[in-house]
Amino acid sequence: MYVVNLNADDMINIINDENITSLEEDFIISANSVNCDNNRYTVNKYQSSTHPKQNDYEWNIQAINAETLSEEVETQDKVKIAILDSGVDRISNVDVADSVCLVSEESQITPLFEDMTGHGTAIASIIAGDGEDGIRGINPNAEIYSVKVLDKNNTAPVSRIIKGIYWCIDNDIDIINMSFGTNRYSPALEQAVKAAYNSGILMIGAAGNNAGDVEYPAAFDEVMAVGSVNPEAQISDFSNTGEELEIAAPGEKIKASGFFCGTIVTHGTSISVPHVVGVASLLWEKDTSKSNEFIRQLINYSAKNIENTDECGLVDANYALCIYDVFVDNFDNKLLTVNDLVIPENNQDPTKFESINEDENYVEGLWKGEDHKQPISDVYEGLNISTDDVTVIKLGAVYPDIADELQTATPHPQWHGYYEGCNYIGCYQLVQRIGKGAGNIDSYTNNNPIPGLSQYDYLKIKNCFGKNSETFCGKSYASIINSVSLYDEYDMSTEAGRKQAARYRRCFIYGLSMHIMADTFAHSAYTVNGEKINHKGGDGKVGKADDKKYLKSRYECTKRGVGKAMQNLQNNTAYGYLDFATACEREYNLPDHTFYIRNLFINAYYNGLPSNSYLYNVIKYVDLVLNLGSDYTH
Repeated sequence: MYVVNLNADDMINIINDENITSLEEDFIISANSVNCDNNRYTVNKYQSSTHPKQNDYEWNIQAINAETLSEEVETQDKVKIAILDSGVDRISNVDVADSVCLVSEESQITPLFEDMTGHGTAIASIIAGDGEDGIRGINPNAEIYSVKVLDKNNTAPVSRIIKGIYWCIDNDIDIINMSFGTNRYSPALEQAVKAAYNSGILMIGAAGNNAGDVEYPAAFDEVMAVGSVNPEAQISDFSNTGEELEIAAPGEKIKASGFFCGTIVTHGTSISVPHVVGVASLLWEKDTSKSNEFIRQLINYSAKNIENTDECGLVDANYALCIYDVFVDNFDNKLLTVNDLVIPENNQDPTKFESINEDENYVEGLWKGEDHKQPISDVYEGLNISTDDVTVIKLGAVYPDIADELQTATPHPQWHGYYEGCNYIGCYQLVQRIGKGAGNIDSYTNNNPIPGLSQYDYLKIKNCFGKNSETFCGKSYASIINSVSLYDEYDMSTEAGRKQAARYRRCFIYGLSMHIMADTFAHSAYTVNGEKINHKGGDGKVGKADDKKYLKSRYECTKRGVGKAMQNLQNNTAYGYLDFATACEREYNLPDHTFYIRNLFINAYYNGLPSNSYLYNVIKYVDLVLNLGSDYTH
């Protein structure tokens, strides 16, 4: 047996070479979040609460004195942050510069809905939330890169984590957010971490939630290990501790972005990490020539003392900014050490937010059953939708991208909002009608009930649903829905269980309709110059279909449309042209056009759009042919 030391290029080549078998076992790493036996994200209605707030920042951002940092650090330079996680939904309040999916079985999912668990989206919002859903992050101008390594169960083999790290090296990432961990040591993971550190990357990882030893990769010397503090500024009972623990940040009762523009309240060292990442990014933007070790030590030296531990301090963004110049003058860039005798110690007491524990807006998802029902957000005020409901809705929203029978728009335009020979409005309405009946198509004959929908498209959709509400695309609903982790288990032998199963089927099917709605704005959209917006670009085309920042109104219309579908689920209704017209109101109310939709007017007209309505004008305004002519329909 030979022992060989490999450099980064050799290592990644071996990992990617299917003809080479590694002797190291490829084990599973899990996210350090509330995804454990009795904890889960709770979807909550966002409200203003009675505790003191500054500029609408949540208590956790105030606790680390970061609420004004982005205003004080004015620079054009941007630090590149990679979030190695479950993905970041483009429909969230975070701008994503680029993304890569390393989870092969989920690689077809549109970036609009790529985060199957909400974990990565929540983390991204704490770093860079723009406040649109009430969550304002520490550095809204950060350059975020979504590196999807965690699957729909928030787990990944260690080999995938390693690939993600080398992707970051290859793409000149500055900071890696690592909100996951394992108690098993991996020499290959350590080598990847060392390679990233030596390339100048600052890695910040979650200590873990088992009240035990710090987990890997946070336990490696090259990674900043982050623990959790509660609103009383004490180390959380669940937070892992030990000599590797380097810094702490809020990790209990943290409000963050969730599915479909909603908000969640969650906890875990996973959620502590992005606080440190956000602060590090802003401090680094003052001078991007500084080293990863400079930023790391600046954060550590500026931390506040925590009363129930001497293992680490609480990150303090404002104090780090205050001592920045002194730190520059006393940091040895060659030895990577600082003359700590001249660095003023942070003697300020941490601010405590005891009222958060009594605030009804910060109730966490620590229960099951009927009590586990909180409205999804102020966007859908009054909706009684549980976390499990939202999980199943999200599954439906991505299913056309992951089911072999429905993938890609060209052969299956009915499921992807595609204009080609298909009335996507009619498809959307039919799916919702079937959803009203929880998938029961026993009464559906060959007589098409949807205005404007062709018989061919009607049958293509109808035939995906099995008789007796048992299957979708040949798979049982039970197998589809049970592929994601749910809180409420249901027993089909009981009346209550059958009702719950029907509820989940409705949620799943309405989620399918949301996919059609959202994909319309990705697959049938054009610029004001008549260029088709697609995924890959080309002659007369713009490859920005999934770029949230490109023609922002297009994404705002998408979110409005998804919101209408959510309301239809709650009210057990099914609409067609009305929802698309309502979705497009944002564009209609702008002073200038930003995008057009192909076939929107003709599809709505045949779907029943009355000519004497306000919505008639909305649809005409957004339709491609009515504005640019038929020459732009190829």
